[in-house]
Formats: sequence, structure tokens, C-alpha cells
Amino acid sequence: MFFANSTSDAICVPARKLVEMEVDGDGESLDLRFDARVGSTSTPFANVRNEVEADLVITDNKGKEVIKSLANEIRKGKEPFIVVADDNVGTYAHVNITALATSTLDTIG
Repeated sequence: MFFANSTSDAICVPARKLVEMEVDGDGESLDLRFDARVGSTSTPFANVRNEVEADLVITDNKGKEVIKSLANEIRKGKEPFIVVADDNVGTYAHVNITALATSTLDTIG
């Protein structure tokens, strides 16, 4: 799943790492959270976990439609590379995604 809000700020995360999609209280943004573990149980990085979050700006109160569309694309889509939000070229996975507000990578462990 690809997210970019500039040519120097982009991230691609495997869809299988998606653990949560949550609409904010105002219905204007959708947060996608990923859990990306580093290493295996036998490596020095066994306890390192990266949390990736992408905050999408969406059309008011259209979160359910966007979530359903993304879930269907992950489950049934034919493309191995899913562009969720690319502000550089104005490409979005759903008509009600209007921008990528932020994307963050936090390392815990």
C-alpha cells in the first residue's frame, strides 16, 4: 500500500501488515495503522516493532465507503501495488480520499 505527500516523503507497506482502519470523530479523516515487525525471533531485532500510520483526508462522513473499497481492493484486487494516496500526481484509491494528511513511522522496542 503506497502513500506519498511529496517526492521526498513516501512509504509503501505490505497490505498484510494493516491492523486497523479508523474514522476520526469528525468523519473527515481515516487513519490506517500497520504493524511491521523487524526480524524473526532468533535475530537481534526480535523485539523491534515499527508502527506505521497513514492519515487520509476524506470527504465528510464517507469513511465507511472508503474502508469498504480499500478492503475489497486488498482482498480481490488484481494489482499487486495499491496506490492509496499519492498527492504528487493526485491519484487516490477512492474518489472520497482527497489527500494524505500525514504518514509516520515509529520504532518501538
